Amino acid sequence: MRGLPAIGLLILIAFIFSSVPAAAKAPVDWPAELAGLPRSEVAPQLVAREGHAWRCERTGSLQAAYHLNEGPFDGGAEAAARAFLAAWAERLGIVDPAALRLERVSEEPGGWQVRFLQTAGGVPVWRGDLVVALDPAARFVRAVMSHYDPFVARGPERAALLSPGDALDAASRALGLPVDARDPAALRAALTDEPRSELWIVRQGDVPGGAARPAYKVYLPAQSPAGDWLLRVDAETGAILGARDSRVFVDGSGYTFDPDPLTTAEVNYGGNYADNNDADTAELNAERVLHALRDLTYSGGVYHLNGPFVRIVDFEAPSSPPVTSPDPHGFVYTRSQQGFEDVNVYYHIDNSQRHIQSLGFFNIQNLSIVCDPHGVNGQDNSYYSPGSNRLSFGEGGVDDAEDADVILHEYGHAIQHAMVPGWGGGEAGSIGEGFGDYWAGSHSASVSSFRDYWVFNWDGHNNFWDGRILNSTMHYPEDMGGSIHSNGQIWSAPLMQSWREVGREVMDRLILKSHGYLGSGPTMPTAAAAIMQADLDLYDGLHAGTLDWFFTRRGFFRASDYIVPEIAHAALTDTDDEGPYPVVCTVASSVPLVAGSVRVVYGIDGDFAGEAQLAPTGNPNEYAGEIPSLGGDIAVTYYIKAKNTDGWQGTHPRGAEHTHHAFRVTGFSSADGPAARADFGAWPNPAPLAGAIHFTLAERGEVRLALFDPAGRLVRTLQSGEMAAGAHSLAWDGRNEWGTPAGPGVYFARLQAGGGVRVERLVLTR
Repeated sequence: MRGLPAIGLLILIAFIFSSVPAAAKAPVDWPAELAGLPRSEVAPQLVAREGHAWRCERTGSLQAAYHLNEGPFDGGAEAAARAFLAAWAERLGIVDPAALRLERVSEEPGGWQVRFLQTAGGVPVWRGDLVVALDPAARFVRAVMSHYDPFVARGPERAALLSPGDALDAASRALGLPVDARDPAALRAALTDEPRSELWIVRQGDVPGGAARPAYKVYLPAQSPAGDWLLRVDAETGAILGARDSRVFVDGSGYTFDPDPLTTAEVNYGGNYADNNDADTAELNAERVLHALRDLTYSGGVYHLNGPFVRIVDFEAPSSPPVTSPDPHGFVYTRSQQGFEDVNVYYHIDNSQRHIQSLGFFNIQNLSIVCDPHGVNGQDNSYYSPGSNRLSFGEGGVDDAEDADVILHEYGHAIQHAMVPGWGGGEAGSIGEGFGDYWAGSHSASVSSFRDYWVFNWDGHNNFWDGRILNSTMHYPEDMGGSIHSNGQIWSAPLMQSWREVGREVMDRLILKSHGYLGSGPTMPTAAAAIMQADLDLYDGLHAGTLDWFFTRRGFFRASDYIVPEIAHAALTDTDDEGPYPVVCTVASSVPLVAGSVRVVYGIDGDFAGEAQLAPTGNPNEYAGEIPSLGGDIAVTYYIKAKNTDGWQGTHPRGAEHTHHAFRVTGFSSADGPAARADFGAWPNPAPLAGAIHFTLAERGEVRLALFDPAGRLVRTLQSGEMAAGAHSLAWDGRNEWGTPAGPGVYFARLQAGGGVRVERLVLTR
């Protein structure tokens, strides 16, 4: 509440989005069959910020609160969450805590998330969700987000006069679909999945305080008019209250290798690097990368692209049966062949899910999602269908399933809908597009820095369409108001800016974790606050400096919302001194520092194994200490951190540990002792995506051999334990700690043995 006026900060987004997704190249036309039907709309968000909480202006109740430490509560995650909601019932506007229906309890990195849904008279309230986040022990509440509606809870009960079948018939007629009691199979034949008709209480604009009534939500995935149609049918009159196509579209189309041929070749679109109606060229074929296709299904004497996380299916026109092979290594195609897109989709989604699980999240889309690489009736679009949990990729222009950015953008929508049931209210459409762009860009930038500020490098930025960017300068909220795809760039830009400072692993974990705090209709400021909360729960607030810096400058926060310690320090330089190495810094924070929290964290080549406290020197805000001697012929890496009583840590440089200081120690060596001799090396070098590390030990002892990338991040530990004296050779299959290919590039093998340290450069080629 520091520095905030008593009335809080009013955040008003003064426009209404149509919830029908529009392609970024050109809006998707409203089908003629739906002419005259009202479109489902999202109402403006009216939220007042009060410190780390937000109050709904319509109901007067709290809608979100972060940075909490409420408890302790006993009895496990659900019991603790219910006890908290009962204690906070007045602040959250909860009339009857017993009417909250448990939806999900999940344990994620950093703690537990418990989701409830408001019911009234036994009927669920659409988007009436509440999320309670707890610490790893499930005893203290860290955050809450609520779309609970006290007006609905206090309002009169209104019974449904229509049956679910009546509502299904009314919605089908509105779409022009066959309705014939004598031939019920006719309707199913016109659909791509089973229809559903469910009774809910819906509110105007899908926001707390909106006028409420009982209505059926009817799901009709139709072939024509093509769409994942969700219609609201008044349960008393049968009137159509609203309709929307709930498919989530991506713009354009593209061709993938990893991530695309223009990125790996580092060339512009055109000439032999152009689509040319899906034609092969020697240049494009040369950019193909051979990847492992993991966990294929063997059935009927052939292998299928059907695994634990992806299933390739032909469920939508045009007809293109999924490829199979009698040889598990026979899925080798050029881009002119339909099987190429099948493989691209399978690999990139499977790889993305394994990446998610490597970050510690095992319950996000951890199923075999159905994908049609040749769908959308051949149009130049792709979409995710929440109702059926399917992905479909079009073939107009460059085939969409040829570009990893398109595939991963769409998978981003699937991730969000899996984490937040009912996702789509408030600014969720724009946040969803921005997250999809970020998720695609995060992978692409991890492969290559070539134009890593573009999204859809091969699919867009050409004669088909303009693509999108990850370095937009648009500011919140005044630049909001365009399409959700354009607005999404306001969200994706600070995420990618933070990615560059804190690294892919940290930023991907933070944004995945943050979705666990969100309800179905967040704003960008509340979603940004959720990322701050995620950093508090996962990393003890270590990355607050980076996150607050970019979110504040984007307009999501005010400068007074988060106080992060600011550290000044002159970085150490290369030396031939054996050490120790003195470290001096100044720390400024208007919030008191935690005693003993000013520390230097150090190691060799980005392996931060040591930490030392810096003590006050007596000069204003100044602290000093030292890094001990670590040996010679090494690169010492370090950063400084300080924590205040608000829980936020500042670091120097900002973005630690990924961003850090480094200095080289030369002039002497501790690695020439008897245990680690000079024949340490890698062979072959360069190596074709695999190799071996060779070394000789003069005596038995503890050995650690690990591989790092140029940024100092651990790639693979090959040995950690005791080994006998003599010559040794440890093979590396080119995979990282999580079993996925590390990819071509430069790596460093670091051998620690007998008190000595040696580093050898290793190059992997295609």
